Amino acid sequence: MRFLTILLSLSIFLNSESLFADDSREQSPSFNNLMSEFSNLMEDGYRAGLLLPVNVPKGVFLKVTTPAGFTLGSSQNQNMGPEQRMIMSEFIPLGESIDNWMRIITTQSFIGLGNKAGPLMENILQGIKDAVGEINVDDPEFYLVTQNDYTESSMKVTYSNRGMKEMLIVKIFSGPYDTAVAQMTYRYKSAVFNDADKFEKEFLENVKLVTEGDLSAEEKAMVQ
Repeated sequence: MRFLTILLSLSIFLNSESLFADDSREQSPSFNNLMSEFSNLMEDGYRAGLLLPVNVPKGVFLKVTTPAGFTLGSSQNQNMGPEQRMIMSEFIPLGESIDNWMRIITTQSFIGLGNKAGPLMENILQGIKDAVGEINVDDPEFYLVTQNDYTESSMKVTYSNRGMKEMLIVKIFSGPYDTAVAQMTYRYKSAVFNDADKFEKEFLENVKLVTEGDLSAEEKAMVQ
């Protein structure tokens, strides 16, 4: 079922704390190029790593690539105002559907909205509790760290959802104006996460914070 993924997305946007000011339109110099590149990647079926803006003026991005065997299941691109967007993409293994999956990787980009990583993560956790009942949510592993150019928040939590156990891993990076979210949900029917460690390692290896110095020439052209 997609209801929990969609609920988390709405929770992030509707309950987030904003930092943007009236002059926020001037704070994302690469906005038009980024929007064009997002559209191209979605049309191409997500064949390359996606660069999600974190702190564009400082050249900081979240690069997310999907593991082998995944395909783009759905995407949304919502205009929230002048140079303000929410873009969400969902990726599933080949042979599974967006309504019937055992693993799903979701990326979200909140552009020009000034969302903070810490409050967003709290909203995600609260959204899970509201959706499945707090009694069904195990104690999460959670941390928050602030660097000079960004804030990072990470969480791993398991919970019961409609007769199944699910494990959710989320990483959020926020700059002063843009926020990038990457998450993986692993669903299982048995009493143990048979491949949990493998899937977690695979996901985290494909979610990397990068600067312009780490980018290929083609990737740099996206953000110039």
